[in-house]
Amino acid sequence: MFLARQRSMQRLVAVRVEPGGDSDAPTVAQLDHHYIVRVFDQRLIADGSTGKPLRLLYMQYLPGGTAEGVFTLLRAQRAAAHSGPAASAAAKTPGAAEDAGADSESETPGEDRVEAAQAAGGRGIGVDAGDGAGEADSADAPIRADAGVGAAARGTAFGGGLLLRAVDAAMEERGEIRPADSRVRRDISALSWPETVAWVGRRLAEALDHAERHGVLHHDIRPGNVLFTAEGVPKLADFALGALYWNTGLPGAAGVTADDPAGLRWRSPEALAARLDPTAALPDTRSDIYSLAVLLWEMLTGTAPFDDPAPDGAPGHEVVTGMLARRQAGVPESALGALPADTPAALRRVLLECLHPEPEHRWQNGADLAGQLDLCLDSRARDLVDPPPQSLRVRARRWPVLIAAVCVGLPNALASMYNIRLNQSLIVDRMPVADQHRFETVALVNNAIAFPLAALLLFWLARRPLTVSYRLAHGRRYSAAELARARSDTLLIGERAVWVPFAAWMIAGVVWPLALSAAGAHLPRHTFAHFLAAQLVCAAIALAYPYFLITVYSVRSLYPQLLARGAVGAADRRQLTALARRSSVYLAAAASVPLLGVATATFVSPVDLELVIVPVRWLSVGGILAFVLSYRLFRVLEEDLRALVRAIPRGAP
Repeated sequence: MFLARQRSMQRLVAVRVEPGGDSDAPTVAQLDHHYIVRVFDQRLIADGSTGKPLRLLYMQYLPGGTAEGVFTLLRAQRAAAHSGPAASAAAKTPGAAEDAGADSESETPGEDRVEAAQAAGGRGIGVDAGDGAGEADSADAPIRADAGVGAAARGTAFGGGLLLRAVDAAMEERGEIRPADSRVRRDISALSWPETVAWVGRRLAEALDHAERHGVLHHDIRPGNVLFTAEGVPKLADFALGALYWNTGLPGAAGVTADDPAGLRWRSPEALAARLDPTAALPDTRSDIYSLAVLLWEMLTGTAPFDDPAPDGAPGHEVVTGMLARRQAGVPESALGALPADTPAALRRVLLECLHPEPEHRWQNGADLAGQLDLCLDSRARDLVDPPPQSLRVRARRWPVLIAAVCVGLPNALASMYNIRLNQSLIVDRMPVADQHRFETVALVNNAIAFPLAALLLFWLARRPLTVSYRLAHGRRYSAAELARARSDTLLIGERAVWVPFAAWMIAGVVWPLALSAAGAHLPRHTFAHFLAAQLVCAAIALAYPYFLITVYSVRSLYPQLLARGAVGAADRRQLTALARRSSVYLAAAASVPLLGVATATFVSPVDLELVIVPVRWLSVGGILAFVLSYRLFRVLEEDLRALVRAIPRGAP
């Protein structure tokens, strides 16, 4: 790898020289993405000593070094933290020798070397240059305003400043000057170290997703192939090498020539299996996701998740077999103990799922992984999705049917008490004894029919959120389409749970008087108005108060489980935003309950006002208290929905 100046475009480029005339550089050059190193040109020249062709790839020059430089500084910083002040001072000036490209060589040829390559002729794929200044990060505001413990990490040894120090060290070695004023660098410096790892990983996952959608896989993700701009923005390099690795039929021992033995550390179990068995299926994008997780784990902890022996020449069958066995056994407890104390549970979960031995249990594409890593950058969102194991929200997931029944049943029970007390005073007590018996009979029949029907309808409408939540907790897996439907139904469970009782109360306000009249009871005309007014108040209670109880429960306990399964996109963002807007309608309904109670009292004659004053007083006081509770729940719900919206990447389909 060489640093050179391309005279035709008057720009610095990284030039990789490798043997062989076959290349998929034209395909890789089409990967125009903010987080992928651009391939500008390709030249073929003849090697005078062997007569075989040499391929020169002209690539985007990034001055910030590679991830290996970050690892070097991280290890030195951690060693200094355990060794005392003297070692700490030495760790501040790391000698992380980084080249312009992907490997550790730093030879810089003169311009005549580049001109010679151009004069030799060959095919070229000239493309516009990019300076790697992190335009995407400036445009889409990637850093969360409430990013966890980031503010506390500002200026500490293991915050985002560590990444910037590694970038600055690489730039200083090349004589580069770091940006004087950069919003991206300021945002990175405000992150904790785990958040910095998630920030870097999210961008590399987006790069993998973009490449996959263009039919390109990497297959060789390692620290040397992750480069940084001067602002600390990561870019993924050497897609061409990854494609060639598999296209040349190298699952056997010949594959060692495509990379150094140490490069196997970042390979997935299926990639290692393909080396041992030439007939094994070739790895897909889930293998790249596994390799990226290994890299992020090492960036997070300073150590690899698997205790592989140091490479000693070409890896033989026994070495590769041992590496495969360790990965199939999963991440060991010793590696889990190396995670920093401030590692969010969400980041731990995301990386462990990426490192699952079975590809079908990992995130299935880069977009899903990017969304999960984005979630790790929002403290409120990640606390919702990955609460402490013994928290109330986690324990509440075990009893979804019971909790939903209490959330719906309790307000409706209180409404029934108000309704019975009011109707007893104004209507039932004034009926003849025979009509009172008819009233009791009609009430018994109506309740025996209405309550079971309403309960069955409610359970049927809520069946998917309640059953999916239970089955997920017991290890059941669902397809992306099933999870999307479950997420949509979970956000609607609160509204479905209130409109069914609301409709039942309003229907009862009409059916009961008609049923009494049909049974032979004599009802004065004003009785119909009293009965309907009381039912209207009860319907408002059933509409407003259960909504916030059950919606907050579903958003805080049930929905996050589904969000953690991935495959979220623009549809989920629209559903969350729409729910936030509709919630204000139910808040207005909660405010109207005391007013409705007072309004219904105006229909009562002055003589009967004494009979209803106590129920109306209790309704008014209780309604005000219930509105205060509803408002607090509304604010909690509003903040939770905003956090969940922020956790969905803007570029998600």
